[in-house]
Formats: sequence, structure tokens, C-alpha cells
Amino acid sequence: MILNHFHNSESGDCSIKKVILVISYTVLLIACVIRLESVIALAGRLFSVLFPFLCGALIAFIVNIPMRTIERLIGKAIRDTEQKSRRGIRRAIAMILSFLLIFAALGIILILMIPEIAAAMVSLASGVPAFLEDLTQKTLVYFGENPQIRASLESLSRKAEWRNILDNILSFVQSGAGSVVESTLSTVSGVFGGLVTAALALMFSIYILSSKEKLGGQAVRVLQAYLPPEIVQKTLRITEIIARTYSNYFAGQFTDACIFGFLIFLLLTILSLPYAMLIGVVVALTALIPIVGAYIGLAVGAFLIAVVNPMYALYFAGVYLGTVFVDNNFIYPRVVGSSVGLPAIWVLLAVGVGGGLFGVVGMIFFIPGTSVVYQLIRENVAHRLERRGGGPVE
Repeated sequence: MILNHFHNSESGDCSIKKVILVISYTVLLIACVIRLESVIALAGRLFSVLFPFLCGALIAFIVNIPMRTIERLIGKAIRDTEQKSRRGIRRAIAMILSFLLIFAALGIILILMIPEIAAAMVSLASGVPAFLEDLTQKTLVYFGENPQIRASLESLSRKAEWRNILDNILSFVQSGAGSVVESTLSTVSGVFGGLVTAALALMFSIYILSSKEKLGGQAVRVLQAYLPPEIVQKTLRITEIIARTYSNYFAGQFTDACIFGFLIFLLLTILSLPYAMLIGVVVALTALIPIVGAYIGLAVGAFLIAVVNPMYALYFAGVYLGTVFVDNNFIYPRVVGSSVGLPAIWVLLAVGVGGGLFGVVGMIFFIPGTSVVYQLIRENVAHRLERRGGGPVE
């Protein structure tokens, strides 16, 4: 009887706690809805404060992808995994090599791209007016001798004054643009703030990479201290899925983009088409954007080549579409594989929603995020059907 009394008392305490918790959440939700503008302002302020650390976490996540491979290779070469001090040295070497690899890749791209961009600007400055004039004349011939169309096109051509516009842009860039920037206090403040943010992000990423096992262990201990064991297990499972999905997706997407850009550069060089290096890098960068990136790369490359020779643009389009076909059917499945595991309709939905909310960044990050949600829902549905004696999830 006494045991029953204690049991009923504990049950009553749990019920009271649940009621208090629900009431607290309800009051908090109502307060947030009433003061929605203040909540949004507070969230924006909090995001601006945490922005350097979020960037640092993102840098650490990206650098960790090659660092894991380098650290594993160093461990196989020297076989010193048993000593903690040597493990720290191995981690430091792998981290330094990873940062050097990324900075070297960015530096090589800039060194190769700057002359190409300068040459492209000079070529565009001289080629765009002639290209537009030729296009206008061909359009006039195509539409015949209609005086209204002729007058409209000639008026548009005169108003555009493309040569003057491009000459003004080039003269502005070559003249005292730097002095204007240096004399503007807000710009200097922005640059200084950007440098501080970059330094904080870099230091924070180094700390995360050097102590990722320790930080992970501390996070697990906090979860175990405040949450029930089953919730801790589910949280760790979800975290593992998120880390694996994003890591595999970015590694595969970056590798495929590099291969695709190199193939375009190689083919354009073989065919002696202009701007091979510039278009190859642009195509590799746009290939990181799901679905629409391929079309952006095609449009940019075709425009640059069409300024030199419109017929070359048709050759480029044929080569580009053929390379896209080879990449989609042979290279991408082998490089990326099933790292995403999303049906095509969900990929399209993720790109549309992510792009609508956050632009290009949303397109890139929403695909692996949607894959995580899709996998968790799939596992939950399979578990529920199994408990009810249902069939497998297709």
C-alpha cells in the first residue's frame, strides 16, 4: 500500500511537470507571436554575433574532408596510433597540409584566372559593340524592310552606346577606384570587420579541427546528463546521418565539378576555342549549383565565345551538352554515387525551395538536408510498418 502511494505520488509529480512544461511552452509561443518583430530583430542580432563562429564551423567541416584522408594516410605510413602525443602531431600535420592544399588550389585558380579575365574584358570591350551591330544588321535582314522594326532596332543600338559604356567601366577600373575606396570610411570599416570575421572564423575552425574528438565527447556527456538514453541515442544517430550525408555530398559534388570543368577546358583547348581556361573554371564553379548550374555555365560560355565568333558558340554548345551527358550517365554516378539517395522529384523540390528562400546557397545546402529528412522519415515509416506487420517501404 505504501509502495502504491509512492507510485501514485511519482505519477502525479510527472503529470504536473508535463502540464507546467506545456503551459510554459504555450506562454512562450504566444509571447513570440505577439512580439514577432522583436524576436526577428533579436534573432538577426544573434546571427550577426555568431556569424564568425558559424563560418568557422563551416570551414572546419570543409577542411575536415581532406584532413581525414591525409591523417589516415599518415597513420598508415608511420603506424604510431598508440601514442597520444604522436597522434597530435599527425593531426597537426594533416591540418596544415589540408589548409595549404585548399589555399594553393585557390591561389592557382586566381593566378590562372586574372590574365584570362583581363583578356576577356579587353576582348569584350572591342567585340561586344561589333557583335551587337552585326546582330542588329542580321536581324534587320531577317525581318525585311519593315520601317518600324528598323527604326526601333536602330534607336536601341544608338541608345545603348555599348562601346562608351565599356570604355567608361574600363577607365574607372584602371583609374582612381582604389583612392575612392581608401577615402571611404564605411568601406574601410567594412574591410576591417571582414578581416576580423575571417580571422575569428579561421581560429575557431582550427580549434574545432584540433579538438573535434574532445568536443564530440563533451557534447555526448551533456546530452547524457540532461536527456533520457533513448533520446540521446536518436540524437547521435541523426547527427551521424547529417555529418555523413553532407560530407559525402560535398566531397562528391566538388570532385565531379573539378572533373567536369577539366573536361570542358581540355576539349576547348583541343578544338582551339577561345577562353578555354576561363570557361573551364566558370563551368566548374557553376557545376556546384544543382540542376540549374549546368545551364548557367552553358549560357556564360556560349556568350563569351559568341562575341568572338557566333559559329564557335554552336560548337561549344554541342561539346558542352555532350560532356554533360557523359558526366550525368558515367562520371557523376561513380563519383557521387548514392551519397544523396533522393528521388529526382525531391531533388527538384529541394532546389526550388532552397533557391527561393536562400538563393544559390539554399540550392546547394538544401539537397543534402532534404536527403537527411527523407532518410529519417523513411526509417520511421519502415519501423512503424514493421510494428504493424506491414510491407517494406519502396
